[in-house]
Amino acid sequence: MKTSNKITITKIASESGVSIATVSRILSGKGIVKPETKDRVLSTIERLENEYGTTASLRNQTRNSIILLVAESDSPILTEFSTGLHEAAYAKGYQIVILDYLQIKNNFLETFQSLAKTMPVAGLIMHNCYESQEVMESIAVKYPVIIAFNSQFKSDAISTLYNDNYAACQMLTQYLLSIGKRSFAIMSLNDDFRFSTDREQGILDTLHENNLDIPEEWMIHLPTLNIELAANEMDMLLSRKERPDAVIAINDVLAAACMKVALDHKLRIPQDIAITGFDNAPISSMVIPNITTMAQPAREIGIQSVNLLVEKLNNPNLPTKHLAFKNEFLVRQSTQ
Repeated sequence: MKTSNKITITKIASESGVSIATVSRILSGKGIVKPETKDRVLSTIERLENEYGTTASLRNQTRNSIILLVAESDSPILTEFSTGLHEAAYAKGYQIVILDYLQIKNNFLETFQSLAKTMPVAGLIMHNCYESQEVMESIAVKYPVIIAFNSQFKSDAISTLYNDNYAACQMLTQYLLSIGKRSFAIMSLNDDFRFSTDREQGILDTLHENNLDIPEEWMIHLPTLNIELAANEMDMLLSRKERPDAVIAINDVLAAACMKVALDHKLRIPQDIAITGFDNAPISSMVIPNITTMAQPAREIGIQSVNLLVEKLNNPNLPTKHLAFKNEFLVRQSTQ
């Protein structure tokens, strides 16, 4: 008689010395189970997986939580991205569990592994988080992993979805040049925010192609997304004898701060100074003048992130995908 190599709840219960109901409670994450009992059952599952050389089909069937790891909980783009995630996840029978990456950054792998033992995890989606390729690929051995909004992450084992920040800022800079702007300043974030690095490089390369450079003192790098700090830096910039005639802010929140300071200095926007942002955050259309910006397809990226994860969960042999999404250029009052 041929022995089945399928790991069932009955097999786990029998080899753990517990009831089927107890195993069910542990796998679903519902109900109260003694810690030592939970550890024994999870150890049995891990042993059986190793014996059969495969991930247990039973655990695949009971994983219903998609972990969303975020590094910028106050990001306006995260709201749209999260909306798309929740819509797609709910439609497919999954829920989204959000974790703050900055709180677990120093022991991320251990935290994720512990979490996966205490709740049914379907996979992991990372938003603007920057872990090493080695760590992420070690997780991808057992769980589908999707990297969103990080064009610099390269792996044959992990699918990525991102908007083309570099090309978007090339387009934005070319537009400012086309309306006669020649003296540029950048209000950016430091290298910890890699999307900021991509955007800044698109600006600098475009200016270089047009034989233009930005003075070092006009390149402002903030350690965090802080409106007051941005306003102070903009005030110092505009207090100089020589001023830029265009400021490219790396997002709309910083652009709004720059615009307020420019108006306080009695400058006309855009005649004296043009200001642009990025993201099409709500503030960009609420302030006067409205801010010229780039709209990211964040909701669509969220939907497709879930779709790719579930496809990989259902068919682990599917090839990985690397999808680039275009931004929409919105010309508004701050430049025209």
